[in-house]
Amino acid sequence: MRKLRDYSIRAKLTLMIMLTSISALLIASTVFVINDRSTFREAMVDNLTVLATVLANNSAAAVSFEDKEAANEILGALSTDVDIASARILLPDGSTFVQYERGGEKNPPAQAAALTDGFRFDEANLYVTKTIISKGKPLGALVIQSDLSALDARLRWFADRRAHV
Repeated sequence: MRKLRDYSIRAKLTLMIMLTSISALLIASTVFVINDRSTFREAMVDNLTVLATVLANNSAAAVSFEDKEAANEILGALSTDVDIASARILLPDGSTFVQYERGGEKNPPAQAAALTDGFRFDEANLYVTKTIISKGKPLGALVIQSDLSALDARLRWFADRRAHV
């Protein structure tokens, strides 16, 4: 194998330009992926928070009248979203009032951090908690668990495109 010093100036310049271009492409694509991941996670939180707010408002009457059938119907609407793994309406004591499980799957119970509004990510899920309020009084909390399969699919798509470049 020839040593670098044995190549002509033209070959050395060509090699340097190629390495610089490849490095710039790798850095730029990495920045795009990191930015897109962050933006996509923020959009997931925003969308799930809006959904949780609507469902919490709609379930206030069902919880206040202890109507489990109506509450189950409200959570059943989540079956149209393939990313929602489970949802639970928790009472102030932390017990489950009603729950929804995607396709009959058994998911670990959604944990609510002191039944306060907010969100958290773990390795494979996003959890959004929204307080259920009626007449200014907290009745419990709605906890929605969404898997991160859409994010994973998006990152795989970017990885495929990056490999093609």
